[in-house]
Amino acid sequence: MRKENKDIHRRMISLGDPGTDWRWIDDPVAGMIQDWVWYADKHYDRYQTGILDDGVLGEAWYDIGLRLRDLLNGELLVDAGTADGIIVAVFKNEGLDV
Repeated sequence: MRKENKDIHRRMISLGDPGTDWRWIDDPVAGMIQDWVWYADKHYDRYQTGILDDGVLGEAWYDIGLRLRDLLNGELLVDAGTADGIIVAVFKNEGLDV
């Protein structure tokens, strides 16, 4: 895991424990955000480079992040502002200014 994302994981937990809190379990958007962050972390763990350095996966991961932000306009069980802050923080950790 990127050291920069440790704080992001703490922020995700502040929304509720992703493994047990009903808001994360019952909110598919929150679960997708969690998986999106962890996907970037797993990529970093394996290759020691950011996900955006991957010429194929990076573009897809970026597009997913943008679409996740669009989904925050729907009905959620978690705070949309906090969830959006998580997405923006991960983008910044990957070197993007969104």
